Amino acid sequence: MSMGAMPAKTLKGFCYEELGEYDKAYDMWLGIARDLEKEGYEAEKQFPLKLAEKCRAILEKDPRQLPEDAAVF
Repeated sequence: MSMGAMPAKTLKGFCYEELGEYDKAYDMWLGIARDLEKEGYEAEKQFPLKLAEKCRAILEKDPRQLPEDAAVF
């Protein structure tokens, strides 16, 4: 992923959260963190990982929203 795509994906993650689609937001944050890690941005990946953790905590309160194949980073 190019760093130019990062702002769009970040906005998309926040939009999913705002819409209450925490499963999609969770996947988006994990994807961003993976992409940052691939590019060598170890410190920068921490922020999307924290956002993914927040979404996962929300989903765990309502297991109906948590996909069965939810990834753990």
